[in-house]
Amino acid sequence: MEESMTMEEAEGQSMAHLLEEQAEFHTKLEKREVVWVKVVQVSTDQVLVDIGEKNEAVIPLSEFPAGEAPTAGRRVPAILVKRGHGDRQPTTMSAAKARWKLGWELAVKAFTDKSRVRGKVLSSVKG
Repeated sequence: MEESMTMEEAEGQSMAHLLEEQAEFHTKLEKREVVWVKVVQVSTDQVLVDIGEKNEAVIPLSEFPAGEAPTAGRRVPAILVKRGHGDRQPTTMSAAKARWKLGWELAVKAFTDKSRVRGKVLSSVKG
């Protein structure tokens, strides 16, 4: 009998953990923070992603670097841009804004840690 109680306790903890993760995901989504979403389908002009609770969102394919379109099943960073309204307007997310925000956070962390950063100079500003 003790073994079944341990299993039930373990299942309860994992379910509580899953619910906590889901609540944290939706809090980040509403605050327009970077979240990692799973690609469901890639079409000619947009990427369909799963945002939990049987909801899906779209990311324009043009936001991904040329030749680096994601494949189904891959996880990509995204930020909520516009909440959808039923079937008329899908929820829209941005992968480019998410990459920019992650890059900026990395640069700020490198600055505070006083560590070196590798990069490629694309242009310069005189003055």
